[in-house]
Parts: sequence; C-alpha cells; structure tokens
Amino acid sequence: MKRLCAFALVLVFLFALLPGAEAEEAFRFTRDNFPKLDGSTSMVPLGQGIASVLLGESREDAASLISFNRTTQSFRNLCSGDSDLVIAAEPKSEVFQEMAEASFPYELEQIATEALVFVVNENNPVSSLTTQQVRDIYAGNITNWSQVGGEDMPIAAFQRNPTAGSQVMMEKLVMDGTPMMEVPSTMIPGEMGQLIEAVRSYDNAANAIGYTVFYYAADMQMAQGLKILQIDGITPCAETLRSQEYPFLNGYYACISALAPKDSPQRILYNWLVSEAGQQLLTLEGYVPVQAPEQTDDGSSVFTDYTRYTPNNGTPAQYTAFDCPKDHLEPRDDYGDIFPYEGAQLYGTWGDSSEDFQAGNLMGFYNHDGQLITDPIYTSINCFLLDDRGGDYLWVVSAGDGRCGIVARDGSFATELCYDSLYRVGDFLFASTDYEALTFQLLDKNLNPVATQEDYTFDGKRYIPQLFQNGLTLCYHHDQDWNEEYILLDENKNILLKTQDYVTFDENGTLCVYDDEWNCTLYYPDMTPVELPEVGGNQYVQALGRRFYQVSGDEGDYIIDAGGSLFEWDYDSAIYACEDCFSVVKNGRATLYDSNGRVKFSDLNPEWRYLGDSVFTETNDSELLLHKLPEDKSLSFPGDSFAYAMGECYLVSICTDDRWETALVDKELNLLMQTGGDATILDDLITGQQYLLCYDTYGFSGEQRLYTADGQTQLFRANGRLGIQGGYITVANDWAFTCYDPDGNVVFCYPYFGMASGD
Repeated sequence: MKRLCAFALVLVFLFALLPGAEAEEAFRFTRDNFPKLDGSTSMVPLGQGIASVLLGESREDAASLISFNRTTQSFRNLCSGDSDLVIAAEPKSEVFQEMAEASFPYELEQIATEALVFVVNENNPVSSLTTQQVRDIYAGNITNWSQVGGEDMPIAAFQRNPTAGSQVMMEKLVMDGTPMMEVPSTMIPGEMGQLIEAVRSYDNAANAIGYTVFYYAADMQMAQGLKILQIDGITPCAETLRSQEYPFLNGYYACISALAPKDSPQRILYNWLVSEAGQQLLTLEGYVPVQAPEQTDDGSSVFTDYTRYTPNNGTPAQYTAFDCPKDHLEPRDDYGDIFPYEGAQLYGTWGDSSEDFQAGNLMGFYNHDGQLITDPIYTSINCFLLDDRGGDYLWVVSAGDGRCGIVARDGSFATELCYDSLYRVGDFLFASTDYEALTFQLLDKNLNPVATQEDYTFDGKRYIPQLFQNGLTLCYHHDQDWNEEYILLDENKNILLKTQDYVTFDENGTLCVYDDEWNCTLYYPDMTPVELPEVGGNQYVQALGRRFYQVSGDEGDYIIDAGGSLFEWDYDSAIYACEDCFSVVKNGRATLYDSNGRVKFSDLNPEWRYLGDSVFTETNDSELLLHKLPEDKSLSFPGDSFAYAMGECYLVSICTDDRWETALVDKELNLLMQTGGDATILDDLITGQQYLLCYDTYGFSGEQRLYTADGQTQLFRANGRLGIQGGYITVANDWAFTCYDPDGNVVFCYPYFGMASGD
C-alpha cells in the first residue's frame, strides 16, 4: 500500500491487481502455458475468475479453460496426470489412500474456509437448530418440525450423492459416524442447484431442509426464497467462518504434485493463490479467504489484468463517458441532475501508527442516463438540503485536505474547494473560508452572497450568525482561546443582548440563556424575562412540547406554560413524548397531555411509552406489548424487543436467542410484515420518500432488502450497501457501485477491481 502522509486519507493501490503495474520480471500466464485445472463444482466460478484475471480475458472467454470433474474425480485426475492443479473441497479419506498406494507425492494448501450450512424455505418459522437436532433429523430420529419448535409438518430432508463434496462434509462434520437414513433417489438431487430449488419449492410447503456449502447459500440468486439456519446459535457468515465460531467448517484446498518444478506454471499459480493478490480475488469471487491478505506475499510476481474481469454474478462495467474533462467538474447546463457514485476505497492512518483503517471511498459524479461526469476525485460528496421539506438541495464536495466546495444539483455551477465549513442558517448557507479567523459569507439558495463577516462586525469583533428566529438573529464570537460571547440582534442589527453565557432558542422559539451552572433564564420575544417559580438552588429548564417547560430545582420541580403560569407541581416525574405531548407521573399513575395542556389519556401505567396516534409500548421481562387506546387493543412480541414510529407505521425490532427479526405494524396494530434480520428507515433525501431497509435477513450476512415504507412490496435484494437516489436504487459492495432504475434495470456500474480490503 502507498500512503501519501500520516493521518491523511489516501487511496491504496494494490499494484499486483492492476494491469501494467507489476515488475518487468513478473510471470505472464498465456493460454499455452496455463495449467490444466480441475476441482469441485463449487470452485468453478473461482477457476473462471482465476483464468480471467491471469489471462486478461472475460469470464465467458476464460470459461472454455475450466472443466471441473467434482471433488473425488479431480484428485484422481491429478494423480493420473490428467490435470496440473486441483482447487477443491477436502475429499474422502479414500482418495488420499489411493494417492498413497499410487506413490503419488502431493502438496496441499488451504486457500479458503468453507462451511456446511442448512437451508429451509424462508416461510419456515424455525430459524435455529442444534448440532444434535440436525444429526437426529438426518438419522431419522426427528421426523416432524413440531419436535424442534416448528409447525406440525413432516420433515422432508434432502441429501446429496455419495461423491459430492457437501456429502463428504455432512458425514464428517455433522453425522460423525452416525448412519444417515435412507431416502428415495428423488430426495438426492445430482446438482447443488437442484437441491436448493427443491428446498425452496418442495411440494409448495415450507417443510423441506437441505444442506449446501456456504458459497452457494450466500449467493443472492441461489438464495432467493431460502433461509439459512443458525447452528448452536451461530449464524454462518464470513466473520464466524474466519473466527471458526461456526461449528461445521471445512476448507477449500489447492493441490499439486510435489514434483512440480519451482518455475512451472502450476507451482507459480499454486503459490499465487495464497498471496495477497490471490486472496483478494477469492474475496471478490465470494469465498472466505483462509487468512487476512496483509499476512501473505503480495503476489506481484504474477502479472494480472482486471480490465475485462467481472466477479461471479457481477454486472460488467456499464457507463458512457460524458463529453467533458474527468479530473475536475466542469460546470455545464446539459448534464441533467447529477448524483454521487463510489469509487476505490480510501485508507488512512492515525498519528504515528502504521496501521491502516478504511475511511470510505473516493467519489465522483454521474447521471441517471448512465453517463460518467467525473472520475472519483472527491473524498466525500454529501447532499445538502436547502429547506426542511427536501426537494431543494445541492452537493457539498470535499478533498483529502478537508477543504470543501459547492456543486449545483445539475452541475451547472461549482465553486472551488475553498471552504472549511458549510452549513444552513435559517434560509441561508453559511460558507466559511477560514472559520478560525471568522471569515465567511452568507449565501442565498441561488448561491448569491447576501452578507459577509463585515455585516456582523460590532465593536471590532466579528460574530457568526447562528440562528434566525422571530425576526431576531443570534450570533456568537470566539477569541483565539475559543472563549465565546453571544449577541442577539433585531431586524435592524441593533444589539438586544450581549453575554458570555450559552444562548439558544428552544423548540418554542423562546430564548434560553444558561449560566455556568446551567441555570436557565427564559426571555419573551420583546426580551423581557419569563418569571419562573422559585424552586430553590439551581434551576434547570427543559421544554415539554411547544408550550410548556419543566423547571427543576434542588427543592422541587414545576411545569409552567410559555407565559410563566404554573401548570403542574408536586409530581413524581415528567417526560416529553411525541406529537408535542408530555406525560406526568403522579401517585404512581401517568397522565398524557397534548400540546395545549389538555388531558389526552389519564390513569396510565407510568411504564408505558407514547409512540403517537394513541399507541403506547409496554416492556416487561418476557415481551413487548403495543397498546391502542381507548379500545385497549394490544399486540405482543417476544423477547428483548422495542418499537418506534416510522411514517404511518411502527417498526418493531425483535431479539430472541441473539437473533434479530423485524416486524412492521400499522397504526391500528395490524401486523403488516415480519422478516428475519434487523431493519432501519432509509430516507431518500431528494424525494423525501421513506423506505424500510432490512439487513442480515434470513441468516444471509451482508444481505440487504429494500421495501416500501409499509413493508408490503420488496423493491430490491442484494449483497452490499443499498442506497436510494431520487427513486433510483444503488448498491455498493466490495468491487463496484451499481445504480438501478425503478424497474430494476442497470443504468450505471462503476467497478473498482481489487481496491477493496480483504477483511
């Protein structure tokens, strides 16, 4: 890796992965010297990927060199001289006996970690089994799903044929000498894809179970309609495979003849597979490398060419270059709306440390017509909303030195990277060229300057406008030691207040001044103080909705309205709730008031938390309850669950046995959907639309699913980080940034081959 300087964000170029960057003496593979490969069927994609990057060919062209004969036969072919190098799962012990009997010397090296995983239909309620339960199912001792916490349905347990690598793993890792029950031949599919399809759709019921290797199960196309089971409470994923927490682990191996010369193509390839470059390729292909790439040789002694490579099931590069320079943004009127895309990963270091950390991605601009406008030339691009409703925005771009600039949403205007701070102040954009020296401009939404630091200089001091409220402007000044001073200006910039105490406007638009001990003084818009009741000692004031305040002191607490009138006292506690309501607990019961101080609900359990629209949550040791008042309709969820409002629905996160699930409930407490994994709200800042983003669903670590806000329609499913840009879906993973239109068609794909971290 190359570092420009410590503590700076830099791009790490893995030279072994880029064409033309290797040393002159690097070994070049050609079709004439390329070793004859053989191996397990699950390694066919890797074989194609290897041939693609070593020969500089597309996967389709390289596929003609890859013809694998399954695990057992591939080792026999190596022993007989019909292949040069095997990449396969561990074969049966009989295979090693055969090689020993033939006096065939071999070298075997693990190149990746694999796991045997168990899959069921995604509608099967069972999410976890123990090792013993799996063994008993395949021994015929457990025959009904009700015996393992599922529905009353017979278990249809699919197996593989005796020579399949997954069958070898099953007998070795799971059965451990226990005989497997005999099943009809129709329950033993010949191909892995047939088994997966059988489990997904067997008899139109969710009663089938099967096993496969992690590589197949984690593939999004293969995994559609399936759920990976936890085993002994552990979810199979890259992390638990690498840490060896998951119980059913096996390896993928490279094997060659021990007599292969040091300079032979098969030995060079054999060594390259465990180098940094080789392990990076395994990661891109979806396998779990056996060790972190930084612990190995960098692989630069082998020439690689990624120009025509596409990872397995990946989208080839897809974009057209716009007629403009790519190393900077040239403002033009014909781009249309432009959007950020992610390029190669950025790395940085802290202080004198030599350890790198991943710090994001370089970024560039494109449009939804699939046109590339700039290369990845920025360290960040952020959407900057110009109003609270969304829809009116611009882009703030920055470089590695922390300086930032402004770009219009359609690229028709762009500043230099001349600012060190940009943020909204009311309807204006605060743009500082030197924040420490208090040098700035206020810009309107059309980026026209409306004021500078000279307009906010009083008595020789420069002040920064912080808030605009009720025709007033709150500003502050800091000296070289960052001691602060606040002033309040009227519409004519007359100073109404000057203080070194902390000043702000609260949710009610009332001015709050806090002294060093956080005693608060409230002021009306005409700057007369609000008279607060005497509560003894310090007075801490907290807004309760739009019109009320809780005044806390050493000798008592009070609630007053915005005019200072006493509203409530002698209570146990008070807390702000949503919809500008607040709850007051007194004598062991709670009353919920609306924003005008009217009673909304009384005689409530004080442990209930208000979510809005007359819905409350209650949590006890074993479940979460949602209550709908006044009819007291309820809905329960097990375990360590919690709920929060999301638009017109409520999102419930459910945790049972260390496994997360997500439920979506409407405001009448009707269950709209329930899915595996955790979830969050994803906002489209450009359109203002909300979506439901679920991740690590059905046991597939790294999987994300995008739903409409009501959870009724699944819009997209992928491995990688899903995003939304003006209704278009984006996916960023280890090798590319891809944008899809609302119909699911690829409109833009920018690959950054080999630039991703192997971890």
